[in-house]
Amino acid sequence: MLRLLVFFVAPVLSFNKLISYSELLKCKEFQGPADYKYEQFFDIMKFENNKPSNGEVFRIKFYVLTTRDVWMLLTPTANLTPEAYEIGLSHTNAYIQTPYYHYGNKREKLTNQNNNPRTNLNSLYPLEIVIKYTYGGTLSVVLPEYSTSQPYVSKQYENYNPVPYLSLSSGPSKGEARWFYDCPLGEQSVFVN
Repeated sequence: MLRLLVFFVAPVLSFNKLISYSELLKCKEFQGPADYKYEQFFDIMKFENNKPSNGEVFRIKFYVLTTRDVWMLLTPTANLTPEAYEIGLSHTNAYIQTPYYHYGNKREKLTNQNNNPRTNLNSLYPLEIVIKYTYGGTLSVVLPEYSTSQPYVSKQYENYNPVPYLSLSSGPSKGEARWFYDCPLGEQSVFVN
């Protein structure tokens, strides 16, 4: 008796197709701690792919693989400080806050500006993140997967506060994140507007 087996292959939903795994291997890699800890600080001004445009202090791009929420801390010094800006991305929310949450500030949930209800945080496909900070005090997070012309979330501050250090974390529970940062700029590594 002959049996015919039919397989249906579902298309991959809108996951990042802008970078291949072979390109990720050219980046620096950091296995970020879980449980919402900031342990290592990177000097953004030493990133080779920090390419600010006119009026910007910095513009950095990196990728993350994780099933957890991700947290990025921008600080004026290479340690925890209440003057830090904290950025959080979860599957359903986005946050930018200052001072740093653990110093008593309440988290301010910001509506993502592209009306995308979820981020594609997962452990198989890298989520591309671009952070831009201007001398005018605008801090923006762009997720090119959703839009290259407008930020996923941004916040305007009254004054420019130098924050040249970056720390990366994930949470709220066990499950580390793999961060790929300071990737070489190539033809496919085009910075967004």
